[in-house]
Amino acid sequence: MKQFLTDIAFYHDTEVPRWIIEQMGELSTGTRFLFNTESEFWRGPETLDDFINHDEHLAKIACFHVPFPEETTWMDRVRKVHPHCDHVIIFCSELHDPTVDQLYQLDLPRTTMYLSGFLNVPMKHAEVGVWMDWFMNTTYFYTHEQPNLLQDKLTPNAPKDHYFDILLGSTRDHRSFVNNWIKEQGFEDKNIMTYFSRINQSLKDGDRFILEDDGVEFIPDREINHSIDPVRYYGFEICLSQIAPISVYNKTHYSLVTETNFSNRFNFYTEKIVKPIMCGRLFIAICGKDYLRNLKKFGFETFNSVIDESYDDEPNQEARWAMAMEQLRYLHGVDPAYVLRAVEEITQHNQDLMLKTNWQDQFVSEIRDLVLSFLPSHTN
Repeated sequence: MKQFLTDIAFYHDTEVPRWIIEQMGELSTGTRFLFNTESEFWRGPETLDDFINHDEHLAKIACFHVPFPEETTWMDRVRKVHPHCDHVIIFCSELHDPTVDQLYQLDLPRTTMYLSGFLNVPMKHAEVGVWMDWFMNTTYFYTHEQPNLLQDKLTPNAPKDHYFDILLGSTRDHRSFVNNWIKEQGFEDKNIMTYFSRINQSLKDGDRFILEDDGVEFIPDREINHSIDPVRYYGFEICLSQIAPISVYNKTHYSLVTETNFSNRFNFYTEKIVKPIMCGRLFIAICGKDYLRNLKKFGFETFNSVIDESYDDEPNQEARWAMAMEQLRYLHGVDPAYVLRAVEEITQHNQDLMLKTNWQDQFVSEIRDLVLSFLPSHTN
């Protein structure tokens, strides 16, 4: 069944919100909604006044995507348009202290924010939902392009020479804490650890980044100075950071995840947690308070039956990280075969949930329901 959304006028500040709204016509199941003409969309800042003055539709919805690196002019447009429309929708795929500050400044009624994670300090007026953009993007290759790759390449039960992969990425306080702790405790030889900074140096060579043994091709004339830069992986263009480190996983039993941010105000979930989950790994998380608690809201399970995960409740940053690292120490003294048997059902459940959930359809369905709630004549 197809219906046309002719009674709703949309403003979109960038192409990202427009793409999201248009996905309502691409849902794999249920009623498909189409847009009759280009006139139902107002594109970009230069059309804002026209949208504000337009009054020929039953409802008006303005959509924004939080820019990163951060800038502030978009916030002025939100405040300007808010009194003149029925609802404002804000999408944020990058949760960092500056972008989260901006979100709290836009805590307005008749506003819904979709975030790649959770705010641990509630909004007073705006509604908040989730947009797991990093779940969608990171799993796409492994569910659509190479659906058998992980099963064919991973060797989870084979003997391994190291306990943890500790792929720290670029310089941040929590990663420096881990790097120093591992060296001070003399655990370097028992784990595989890399650490690099944002200095403009190539990741193609050296030990700053471990490239996959198979499938990776560099794009001609493209620099690879940061893990977000694209390469071709089995012929598909993908960010380097979204490639599961299969060669490293096949040499280690567990993963230490140091997320992008470690604020206690919010939890941001990126490809860093997606990769060990979709590869069926036990993980310890070095990040902000409540990271595990909020991860469970998606249905994932963690490992408190084997390790002490009370570190997730500790508000003091360095105390929390130290508690988590003690669990790494503990696992160095336990037979990995025993641990892997003990967590097998959990890791399988998590892997299935990550790879088999249609994160995009789930998200777009929520957007559709919100949009259609402004049409009083609509029935599901």
